[in-house]
Amino acid sequence: MSKDEIFRAALSLNQEVRAELADRLLESLDESDQDQEEIDRLWAREAENRLAAYERGEIAAIPGEAVFASLKRRGRNEI
Repeated sequence: MSKDEIFRAALSLNQEVRAELADRLLESLDESDQDQEEIDRLWAREAENRLAAYERGEIAAIPGEAVFASLKRRGRNEI
């Protein structure tokens, strides 16, 4: 199978399966579990900082529907 055939086959999968495939592929690129643990720790800290900033009124929440609509528009503009 050529890489283009693999890409086409992967893109034909439903969104949930593509997300799982992407996660698995990204995990396969990790050099070590220790690196991933550090990344996870840093992202957890970032999430906690963002939540605290939200609770202090320093940042506003954006409804998920608005975020996804914006991403869809952006994706169409890049094609």
